[in-house]
Amino acid sequence: MQKHIGFPCQMSTNSDSFKNTTTFVQPQKNLFPGVPIVEFFFKKHISILDLSLGGGNYGSSSNNTKNATGNGGQSIFGLNYEYALSNKFGIGAMIELGGLGNPDLGTSFSTGLIGIKGYYHFYSTEKTTIYTSLALCHASANYNNPKRTVPKINGNGFNIQVSIGFKRQLIKQWLGCHANLSFAEYNFGTWKPDKQTTTIKNDAGTENLNIKLSGINFTTGLSFRF
Repeated sequence: MQKHIGFPCQMSTNSDSFKNTTTFVQPQKNLFPGVPIVEFFFKKHISILDLSLGGGNYGSSSNNTKNATGNGGQSIFGLNYEYALSNKFGIGAMIELGGLGNPDLGTSFSTGLIGIKGYYHFYSTEKTTIYTSLALCHASANYNNPKRTVPKINGNGFNIQVSIGFKRQLIKQWLGCHANLSFAEYNFGTWKPDKQTTTIKNDAGTENLNIKLSGINFTTGLSFRF
C-alpha cells in the first residue's frame, strides 16, 4: 500500500482576493499615519525675493570732539534674495538704501549697503516660515552740509545686522508677505571730501573721522517665491 503525503494548498484567480492581499507602496513616506503630507512654504531648493520698505532709529557716536553723540531716524528701501540650501538653512544677498535725518550729523545723510545674508528657519508650515538671519555688508554714506567748510564728504565702512522675521503665503504660493526686525550697526571709518583722495581726520587731527550708528531697523513688504 502506497501512501501520499502532501500539504493542502489553495489557489485563487479571483481579482477581489488579489486586491485584498496586495499592499501598495506609498510614493512618499509618511512618518505620522493619518496626517496628510503638505508642501512647506520654505523648502530645499526654492528661492525667495523680498521687496521691503521700512525705517530705523539709531543712536550715533563719533570720535570728533564736537557733536560726538546724537539720535536720528532713517527711511529704508531693501531688496533681499534667499536660496534654500535645505529645509532649515538659506543663503542670499541684500541691497539696502537709506536716508537719515539727524541734526547732529548734518542736513543730509544717506546710506547704502551691499552684502551677504544667512538664514535659519526654525519654524515652518505650508503657509508660514519664521527665521533668524545674520547679514554682513559693505556700507557707504554721503554726508552733505552746505554750512561746513567741506560741504560734501563720502564715507565707507561696514554694517552688521542680526534679525528675526517671518514670511507668509498670500493668495498663491508664489506670492507672500514678510516682516523683519533687526539690530543694526553702521560703522563708517573712512571719510573723504567729494571727488578727492585725502582722508578726513577728526577734530583733534589724531585719527580718521569715525561715525557709528547703532539701533533698530523694521521692514515689511512683498515676497516672491519661485
